[in-house]
Amino acid sequence: MDLYKNYNHLLSDCKLNEDFIIEYNNVSSVLILTPHGGGIEPGTTELVKEIASTDMSFYSFTAKRSSNNKVLHITSTNFDEPKCLELLSNSTTTLAIHGSNEIEPLVYIGGQDSQMINHIIDIFKKHDLDKYISPIVRDIQGLSKNNIVNKNAIKAGVQFEFSYGMRKMMFENVDKAKGRINKTPFFWKIVHSIRESLTKQIFN
Repeated sequence: MDLYKNYNHLLSDCKLNEDFIIEYNNVSSVLILTPHGGGIEPGTTELVKEIASTDMSFYSFTAKRSSNNKVLHITSTNFDEPKCLELLSNSTTTLAIHGSNEIEPLVYIGGQDSQMINHIIDIFKKHDLDKYISPIVRDIQGLSKNNIVNKNAIKAGVQFEFSYGMRKMMFENVDKAKGRINKTPFFWKIVHSIRESLTKQIFN
């Protein structure tokens, strides 16, 4: 159960630029976002920034406390930070990056943008990453119209849930901010595969 029911509720206890920061770059109708960045679901901010690179837009709600960051979690169907909603209003292709708690390396891919999901799965198969795709469970399907990823201009996005075990494979130490500076070849394989999915589907 989340401590905060929405962004304004969180602001009643927490301070922007002290407990968390809002990071974004608005350069494209393709938006890569995480509502649970920094220390909430470690590794998601790093994934978002590298997938977006310089030619796609990104957004990260980045928790930056020295500890106890997970209390800043606002569930995706309640997440309503204004800058994120503004970026979504101009986005026709949207990916949300999350982290789940499973120890085994796996990824759930959900959301309402079924065409993009199928294309991503095809690219994952091409790079031998489909073995990590797990059948999606009900509470993280990403199908709700209230889910932040489906609040874009076409009312449909793609939601990734990378398990803790999979995120551990991406960094020297996923649990420490300094440890996430050093990224593994597996991290770059994931990033390049998702970028390939986006560029071939959207820009070709």
